[in-house]
Amino acid sequence: MANYLTSFDISHELMAIFRPMADPSGVGDLEHEWPNNLLSTQTVIFEDGKFAKYPETVRHLVDREELETCRKLAHELEVRACGIELQSETACPLQGFYITKNVDSPTPKEFTPDLVSELFAHNFFPLAPITVEPLREDTDWWTTEVGTEEDEEDEEYAEFMLLWRDLIEWINGHDQLFDPVFVKVGDDSLMWELNREQFPAGTEMVGSLFPRLILARTANGSVIGLAAYSVLT
Repeated sequence: MANYLTSFDISHELMAIFRPMADPSGVGDLEHEWPNNLLSTQTVIFEDGKFAKYPETVRHLVDREELETCRKLAHELEVRACGIELQSETACPLQGFYITKNVDSPTPKEFTPDLVSELFAHNFFPLAPITVEPLREDTDWWTTEVGTEEDEEDEEYAEFMLLWRDLIEWINGHDQLFDPVFVKVGDDSLMWELNREQFPAGTEMVGSLFPRLILARTANGSVIGLAAYSVLT
């Protein structure tokens, strides 16, 4: 057990990345999970990257070297993504994070909506669909979050898309990152398709900061990612 870590504090650094998605901006009662937000107000993130819902107990059994690898790769990924943003009403940079797997937990074969929800401790707004697509250009997420062929007619925008292409090529070619995907949590159509009778207890309105994630796994099954949000009102 010498190389295994079993206790972690809450990570203020990781919490800062996701805090805007959990902020209801003064709307509703903070004692509820989703008054006006897409990530639960009860979200906590530990120093090994594990998400939880306060005050639930979290079990940690983390290999020390794997944790250091996760931190290194998340930093490397964030540096590589510097200057790249999503299509959004407000600029939001891509920031690196990680979720270190317990050594005795199974290694998932692929990212699925259910797995993403589990990794984030079921903290996403329950009525927001989670979509998972390959980290490639020929996808729906590329069209909605990056752009279309028509956008490339603008020289400045073409440069923006080139940065995205370089990032995708780099992640897909990385020898320590496997099965990269792009994850969307909800979209602005939620605000028009839902009615109040469907809302969870305490929800005043659907939030407008929609989580957007790039996820990949290490050889040992930990998650390395980039997080941002699209502001859609």
